[in-house]
Amino acid sequence: MAQKRQRRRRLYLAQSSQPRILITMLALMGLVAVILIVFVYVDTNLRLSERYPGFNSIQPVILSALVIVNLFAAVFSLVLILLFSHRIAGPIYNLGRVLRSVAQGDLSSDIRFRKKDFLHEIADDGNLALDFLRQEIGEMQKLSLELVNRLESSGGNPDPELEAIDEARALQDRLGKFRIAEDQELGG
Repeated sequence: MAQKRQRRRRLYLAQSSQPRILITMLALMGLVAVILIVFVYVDTNLRLSERYPGFNSIQPVILSALVIVNLFAAVFSLVLILLFSHRIAGPIYNLGRVLRSVAQGDLSSDIRFRKKDFLHEIADDGNLALDFLRQEIGEMQKLSLELVNRLESSGGNPDPELEAIDEARALQDRLGKFRIAEDQELGG
């Protein structure tokens, strides 16, 4: 079966772990930027003001240059952090979506990530688990259907057979809550 190419329509996933990743990384970068500005500015002031008496007149130029360079670096870093965090938060968001559908009995979806996303090992392991569940539930569905058919077609004492048919139908109804293929519900 050919897999469809996964494309996310949004770069920023607000309902995921991406905002925490962004805030943490930006806070760390902001702290580093402020520390660098302070140390470079103070160091430059101490060294150059001793050697050059007219240095005080260019101090504002150096400070504004440092601030401008750091602002450009911050914007560039924000874009890189957004792209990087999306390669982590996107798969986590997708995995959560598939797991929520599994929790509602829908086993028809596979866990698929984009080629450059992280966490492909989790997708592979999750898909192995989903394949196992689909296979086992499919086998249980076949067995329950065979049991119902056999009990309905057999003759004999009606009381035990009716009880067994009811139990088999109950099993089939429970298994019917699962969907193992895109258009196939169990028990029907």
